Amino acid sequence: MKWPRRSRERQNGKQPAATLSDFAAFQLRRASRLRSAVRAVPEAGQQWLLGGLLLWMLPITLIVLVWRNARLSWVVGWFALECLLFWFRRRNAHRMQAAAARARELAKSGQYESAALEMFEVLRRMRWLSPLRAPLAPVLKFISEQFRQAEKFPEAERWLRGSLALHVSPSRETAVELNNLAALCERQDREEEVEPLLREAYAIWGDSASACFDYGMTLTNLGHCCQRQGRLEEARQWFMRALDVYERSEEPEDAVIAVQLNILGELCLTLGRYADAELYLQRGLALGQKRFGGQHLVTAALLENSASLHRTRRELESAEELLRQSMQIRRKSLGVSHPAIAANLNDLAQLRAAQGQMESAEALYASALVVLQQTLGLDHPHAAVVMENYAALIDHRGQDLHH
Repeated sequence: MKWPRRSRERQNGKQPAATLSDFAAFQLRRASRLRSAVRAVPEAGQQWLLGGLLLWMLPITLIVLVWRNARLSWVVGWFALECLLFWFRRRNAHRMQAAAARARELAKSGQYESAALEMFEVLRRMRWLSPLRAPLAPVLKFISEQFRQAEKFPEAERWLRGSLALHVSPSRETAVELNNLAALCERQDREEEVEPLLREAYAIWGDSASACFDYGMTLTNLGHCCQRQGRLEEARQWFMRALDVYERSEEPEDAVIAVQLNILGELCLTLGRYADAELYLQRGLALGQKRFGGQHLVTAALLENSASLHRTRRELESAEELLRQSMQIRRKSLGVSHPAIAANLNDLAQLRAAQGQMESAEALYASALVVLQQTLGLDHPHAAVVMENYAALIDHRGQDLHH
């Protein structure tokens, strides 16, 4: 390798030439100023600017090589490579942002699978980023959420587990993802995996998240898990702790608190704690009336459970009035054909049968079955409950006619 001839000043010993490190530092400062200048240019013109720089740098590099100035050619070549990499990264980032924006728009319009496929393009382009700069976890969580919305739970679970594998140490995001993973396992009827995941999330939260909404969701899901397993008193304790968390959060959400009060009221009805059930349901109804004006689906659920409470006390007329209010709210919000309307019709039919109005009860059971046939189908467990009640009513009427 031939080094360039020394300058006349250096040969004479008058003025030492700049070292390679000094010259490289100077070029680094120039490259930094170039990056700042390029960022000041609108994005539409950045590719043209960098492309022009590259077209000029490559011939200059060749000319310097012909002159056999190895040091200068190395610096000019490095500068050209820096421009090329900067241009490529900007172009790649711009396309990633466009794909992510398209994915969000598709998700808003309900096209969840298309949104997930669009986000795959973002994931593919992240290969060109360094592992420290690539935000892989949010992308994987987004893809998982789209598959969950599309009710493709195995795919959603696979992507969510991939996001969990990226966590180096347990954190709040880890606890939230464990909670979501438990929900996916529950939707796939893998009940044995749900409680360990929720308890792992609960252990991560610890005492530092005493007023965090996501922490309350973990407590609520633990309560539902115990309720499904028949551990009702333990479930009640989890629900009460979750209600306390929701009420002490920095920005309490009235809808969430009302839902939690309804859950506790329904569970207390099952446990026979009618005084506690009445307290929770009255608080929920008062909150719904104040916040939503009494025309909300949460209010409809509270009215339905309040009707069940009045029915246990044999206050059948009050129970029927509450059920009618609940059904009226649901018809306005959900339409005439919805499984919740069928549930209201079934409860109303049971009230009419208890009042001795058998013909009216039979008509209500028939209407409930029509709604279920249009929505869930007659093979659904809810339809089986209504048909069982209907058959019991017909059998009871047949015995009365026989007597």
